[in-house]
Amino acid sequence: MKPIENIDDLSPEDQRHVRRRLDEEAKVRTRYDEICDRVRPDIVAQAGDDWYTFTTQAGRVLTVPRAPFLHWALTFNARHLCPPWKPCAPQGIKMVNDDVFHSDWLIGANIPILSWYGSRSGAVEEDKDLVNSAVNEQWNLQAEMLGFQAHILSGTGKTRKGYVYHPEPNKGIVIDPKSSHYGCTTAIVIPHAGPEYLQAAMEIHAVGGAVITEKGGAMAHLVNDGRENNLRIVRVPDARKLYPAPWTQVTVDCDRGKVEIELP
Repeated sequence: MKPIENIDDLSPEDQRHVRRRLDEEAKVRTRYDEICDRVRPDIVAQAGDDWYTFTTQAGRVLTVPRAPFLHWALTFNARHLCPPWKPCAPQGIKMVNDDVFHSDWLIGANIPILSWYGSRSGAVEEDKDLVNSAVNEQWNLQAEMLGFQAHILSGTGKTRKGYVYHPEPNKGIVIDPKSSHYGCTTAIVIPHAGPEYLQAAMEIHAVGGAVITEKGGAMAHLVNDGRENNLRIVRVPDARKLYPAPWTQVTVDCDRGKVEIELP
């Protein structure tokens, strides 16, 4: 969408629409700021001296409360390995089914919520640096502490052996009933975890399968939609090249952080 340079250049009807949208966004930011101001002292007090520091790709040093950052980074599979943490932020502060541990470390570090969505005016590159660096640090912790080979974004358990499928945006899984692959698909492989792949993700989830995405993090659309339903989602760079369709067979293990290519 092209940025609006001057609202006065729009038609009266479009001006009313834009102003209404801006007012709604302002109300959301105000609500978020009020919640942050209220819970931040509790987060800082609970963290005590236990903070975690990492350097972003652009060289910035970030210090965040360690316990909620680890709970977010290790996801549901290994939270028993994390220091105890009682969430302070309410669920839904960012979006429906959001991760309260993610909210707590952002708020505790005094990071504006808009940073995570890259929507702060004049700070787009800085915000990208934050998100990319935090997601990379999440993956580093999963690899270091758990020995994972695939970045787990959501879900637990292991799929059965089956074929991969590369869905088209805004379409489900379409396989000829006469094909030997019919009923044998266990994972979809997608370029990113956006809403364009929600239908295919829900269809693979219904048969106990998994989503392998090349890009995406904790706040990706599919991750938030799938968290409540234990949708298995793993991130593997260049997944479409690594697991070409239609003949590749895999199993996806979210408890061990692995995508294993199976022999026919």
